Amino acid sequence: MSNFKYYKVEEDDELMIKVRKRVPYTEIIRLLLEGNEVFIPCNRKMAYYYKKKFEEKINFKEENTKDDVYIPVECYPAVYKNMDGYLFKISIIRQIVDILSERKQH
Repeated sequence: MSNFKYYKVEEDDELMIKVRKRVPYTEIIRLLLEGNEVFIPCNRKMAYYYKKKFEEKINFKEENTKDDVYIPVECYPAVYKNMDGYLFKISIIRQIVDILSERKQH
């Protein structure tokens, strides 16, 4: 027997379909790259998804380049204006330390 829950919707039942909002990735990435912190009200699963999506869009790979620098997006659980969610940011200090440590290794 499965633990998966589902329900048959009856004809007279009240049901509201939720429309998913489009995420303005370009605007959020612009804010992050300008050094701003961005709060998004979401759960842990969606925060992980957003983080990976931001990193994917920021760190696109061009062919035949050896000097790619990976820019990680940091995210932390936070409460902003009484809303639970996650704070996203790009730490410039971390970027500088990572670049310098890579140069020392070469």
